[in-house]
Amino acid sequence: MLSVDNIGNLLINKFRMANSLLENHEFVEKIDNHELAECIAACTGTSFDIPIKATPKSNLNVFFGRGRVNNTTGLVKARHWYEVELIVPKKITVQAEFPKAGTDSASFYVITDDGWKFKCNVNGDYSKNFRSENDLKILGKWIKGRLENAGALSVGELVTEDVLHKYGRDTFTFTKTRKPDLWYLDFKVR
Repeated sequence: MLSVDNIGNLLINKFRMANSLLENHEFVEKIDNHELAECIAACTGTSFDIPIKATPKSNLNVFFGRGRVNNTTGLVKARHWYEVELIVPKKITVQAEFPKAGTDSASFYVITDDGWKFKCNVNGDYSKNFRSENDLKILGKWIKGRLENAGALSVGELVTEDVLHKYGRDTFTFTKTRKPDLWYLDFKVR
C-alpha cells in the first residue's frame, strides 16, 4: 500500500541523537534547544581554538599507552577507550582569560554545540590539562563519539591526523560566555 499523507501532517518526534554515548551518563545533562540558544547568545569575544593532537602518544590515544599503576599492588590497569585529557599549548593557557588551575575559574561547566552540559576543569603546570570533571571518559565520549558518528574513527583505532582530516577539524573552540563559570565548546565541522 502506498502512503499519500502529507509529511507536514505526520507527528515525527523521535530523532537519532548525534552522540548517544552520553545519554544517561552520570554527570552529563542533555539540554534543550532553548538553553543551547541562550548559551550561544551569551558567547563573548573570548575564544580559544584548542588543537587536538593526534600522535600515537597523544592524550586522545592513552588507551594504547601504559595503564595506571596501582601504588599499593603494583598492578597496571588498562585505560578506557574513551579516556581523554587534552594538553592545551602554553601560548593559550598563559592568556589572561583562560581558566587558571588552583583558582575558582579552574572548574567550570561547558555546553557543547550539540547540546550536552557537563563539568570540566584545568589543572597541571600552566593549566595545560583540559579534562572532564568526575569522569575522564565524558570529554572522550564527546570528542571520539563525534569522530565515530562521522565515520572517521572506529573503536579501537588510533586517532591520527588522517582521522581528523576525514572528520574535517583538528581543533575545538572554547568560548567564554557572559554566564559565570559557563563556557561553550564547538567541535562541529565548519
